[in-house]
Amino acid sequence: MGTLIRRKNTHTFYSQLLIFVNMQLRAYPLMSTCSKRAIARKIGRFGKRAKYSPRQPLIARIATALRISKSEAYDQLMTEREYLLRQQ
Repeated sequence: MGTLIRRKNTHTFYSQLLIFVNMQLRAYPLMSTCSKRAIARKIGRFGKRAKYSPRQPLIARIATALRISKSEAYDQLMTEREYLLRQQ
C-alpha cells in the first residue's frame, strides 16, 4: 500500500477534492462542438500539454447565460476544464 502524504493545509486539499466529487457541468452544455473539443483537449502540438484560453465572446455568452460576471465565468470554465481532464 502507498504511504499517506501529510499536507500542511489539508482543508484546502479536501475542499478541492469535494469540488470534483460534486461537480456539475454548467457551462459545458452551453458550448459549441469546437469549444467542447478545445476545452477537453489534453495533448497539444509536439506531445506537450494543450494550453486553453477561452475567447472573450465565449466568456461573455456563458456569463449572460448563467447570469454571472465574466471573471466568474472564466473561473467556471477553468474548473470544468480541470474536471474534464481528470475524467480522461
